[in-house]
Amino acid sequence: SAYTLAVPVIDRMADKGRMDARWSWFCEDPHEFESLGLTLVASITVARPPRDVRDRLPLGYRLTLPLLRPLLDAMFRLNMFRVPEQLVND
Repeated sequence: SAYTLAVPVIDRMADKGRMDARWSWFCEDPHEFESLGLTLVASITVARPPRDVRDRLPLGYRLTLPLLRPLLDAMFRLNMFRVPEQLVND
């Protein structure tokens, strides 16, 4: 998968101090977590950030993102879940 190909590159970048965080896991279908009580609120790719985030990016990033979408859309997806209150307090 694209994830399998990308993770070694990202890990090398992180090892060289170029990234603060690593991608540590993935799932093919984020809806699978709904069986644990989570609700999928949003699922976006890093190349398609929400408008309010995109508007705050430097011009160079805003111009580059559309060019990178074919690659990034296949590799990185960010999922936001709503967590039930009872799970937060446990």
